[in-house]
Amino acid sequence: MSGEALADGWGKGEKAGDTLLRAGVESFADRVAHMAKALGRPLVDDGRWVAASLADTGMFSTCGIVTRPTQDWSWVAGALDALAPAGVAKLLVSPFPTPDLRGDGLQLVGHPPFMVRPAGGAGPRPVAGLEIRTVTATDVATFERTAIEAFPIPDMDPLKAPTLFHPDYLDGTSHLYLGLIDGEPVATSGAHVAAGVNHVEFVSTRPEVRGRGVGAAMTWAATVSAPRLPAVLIASDDGRGVYEALGYLAVTRWTLWLSA
Repeated sequence: MSGEALADGWGKGEKAGDTLLRAGVESFADRVAHMAKALGRPLVDDGRWVAASLADTGMFSTCGIVTRPTQDWSWVAGALDALAPAGVAKLLVSPFPTPDLRGDGLQLVGHPPFMVRPAGGAGPRPVAGLEIRTVTATDVATFERTAIEAFPIPDMDPLKAPTLFHPDYLDGTSHLYLGLIDGEPVATSGAHVAAGVNHVEFVSTRPEVRGRGVGAAMTWAATVSAPRLPAVLIASDDGRGVYEALGYLAVTRWTLWLSA
């Protein structure tokens, strides 16, 4: 066995989506690439990470995800700086442990749980008065305004929406959902279907309707975008319980760094 190359699940010649962790990485990267192409924004895919500056504001708008385990992190700070001008927040998403990057001018955001859910099973009970609408090209501005205000994302102007969500984003692989109560938009969610999973993101709920099951209902809509596939998401510790109640299991923790 001397010199034999053993599969580690991340080699270029190995099966895409080899594990649910790899599927989560690849689906996140594919969403970033898909959004950049829809917006006509520059995209970086150099074998180490997939990154794009999708807008000039918003801490989640300029981001990159590391796509392979690495021992060399010397490139990170310079690569982040190159994504956007100084003063624009740039987010590094790593599914793998990182060294302390504060010496490179980065700030640690946290270690959010990466969660997975097998396909199948029943969803949560319906929420009285909640309508969940599949977003079309005519709804993207309303979807983005609602997400900005509900998260909230204070450094993005809801009146300028849509900035991130071009109608071309909705091409069949990316799905967005808008929740309304009494005709008023109150919640959002989305899923990008790639690498054999529903990658759930953009879950937000306005404060005045929280605690009523709206967030769970919106998450479920995204979870079953392609109902025969498993789902993955990056949770917050505050939201973890909501996802666990839907059948999601925490598998590992990712690492987020921020540079400006």
